[in-house]
Amino acid sequence: LAQALGFDRFYDCTAQSTGDDLSDEAMLRAAVDSIAASPKPVFAHLVTLNTHQPYRAPDSPTALSRVDAPRRVAYALEAFHRLDAQIGDFLERLRRRGLLENSIVAIVSDHNDVDLNELEGREPTVDDTYCAMIVTGTVVTKSIDTPAGQVDIYPTLLDLAGCNDYSWKGLGSSLLRREPASAAYCDGTLVGADHRTLEAWDVSRRIIKGNYFAK
Repeated sequence: LAQALGFDRFYDCTAQSTGDDLSDEAMLRAAVDSIAASPKPVFAHLVTLNTHQPYRAPDSPTALSRVDAPRRVAYALEAFHRLDAQIGDFLERLRRRGLLENSIVAIVSDHNDVDLNELEGREPTVDDTYCAMIVTGTVVTKSIDTPAGQVDIYPTLLDLAGCNDYSWKGLGSSLLRREPASAAYCDGTLVGADHRTLEAWDVSRRIIKGNYFAK
């Protein structure tokens, strides 16, 4: 799929280390070297691992380990705390190489895991499944508080990169062109009234399983 989408190189975990030795910190540092050495412009999709279960006790606990919540939640908060620092280091390394000022960096999660209701000790609602999306290095300053879906990320990045003549525009809408009206969760829950968001899940499944991009 990566090749069909136009990626020239794919690095899995064996490119740097294996097993328990793999860390997001090592991956992000190696990514800076790879980006710096690549012909420009370059598109890089980096997937972090250490904020996935099973969560482990941190080597250097912070006050987050003492929150009044199940141990799994506390360990998850510690994991995201470390990732936050590692992303900061990644951006700083890009800046030192003179790469950050000409880069668009999008930070987004593809799913929820530890939700607000677990911290507050209550039953979950759809609001607890929201994930933030942060984009830096753009000429646009905009804050969007209404829910959008993953299908809206790709067309938004195309807009920000000035790639509006690209043939595949995705299934969603650019957040720069309209305020999001709906978002759909993987279990079929719909926020808003636009049922096309739900239909996008089925279309996406058919695209992936039907090997659409290889045709």
